Amino acid sequence: MITVINRNIGNENETITVTVPKTYDAKYDKECVCWSSCDQYNRSVIDNLIQYFNSKLDIGVHVMMNDVLEALGIPRRSEGCLVGWRPGSRICIQIEEIDENGGYLLKIITDGIIIDDF
Repeated sequence: MITVINRNIGNENETITVTVPKTYDAKYDKECVCWSSCDQYNRSVIDNLIQYFNSKLDIGVHVMMNDVLEALGIPRRSEGCLVGWRPGSRICIQIEEIDENGGYLLKIITDGIIIDDF
């Protein structure tokens, strides 16, 4: 949760609370740079990127969701600069389904908003 306080409204403070989900869906298909028509290759790319980003978490580095999306060739999202994973946690990307063209629907599970950690 992020809280923004706007103090410019007379003598009153207005508090706006913004919440974002922890789970996101993303399409990994022929529009993504890393995608291939070979299912085994695609799974290997996803697994290797998960391993790479988990190694960053292991050494104490935060990982933003946009970093993972960009590595997969998936367009960044506005909420991707707010959410991600904290050191000590694990990247969780699940393949939910495969379409008729070999594209994946990915379920990305984050730790939620981590921008407050900085």
